[in-house]
Amino acid sequence: YAMSPMYEIRMEYLRDTENETSVFQRVTAFSSKKALEPRDIIDRGKNVKVPNLNPRFSLEPLFSMRVDRTVHEMQGILKRAASLIPGRSSCFTIDPYDTLMNVLRGAGDLDEMNVAWLGIAKRLELAHKYLDKYEAYFKINDEDKRPTSLVSTDPGIYDNF
Repeated sequence: YAMSPMYEIRMEYLRDTENETSVFQRVTAFSSKKALEPRDIIDRGKNVKVPNLNPRFSLEPLFSMRVDRTVHEMQGILKRAASLIPGRSSCFTIDPYDTLMNVLRGAGDLDEMNVAWLGIAKRLELAHKYLDKYEAYFKINDEDKRPTSLVSTDPGIYDNF
């Protein structure tokens, strides 16, 4: 397993960069954040002239960019990890069709924002579990390719030789 492509993916997941904490730390932080705080949300107020023109609420832009980047980086990690599993042609999708992030970029009310946030938080939690699952499958397949050691082979097998 060590020095395998899956190991490299895991190290990338755990490694901090110059500009950002690791994907693992961000996934953990976002998935454990069960509610948005006032500082996370921008309230544009009601548009009296054209009420439905612009959504009233959205994530604070820097926070939104960080969440969006985390979702996309984690999705890339999942795709690469799943591609190493023989017979697997798809992987877990964190935010299908960008549905939840679109709501977080603009919603009519806070309840809608909070439901979308809970969805993203849960899907990031599941993404971590899927990465662990793909890694476990890789290890099983990797071990199956290794030749059996003579020491671990039942000596009775050699009686017929």
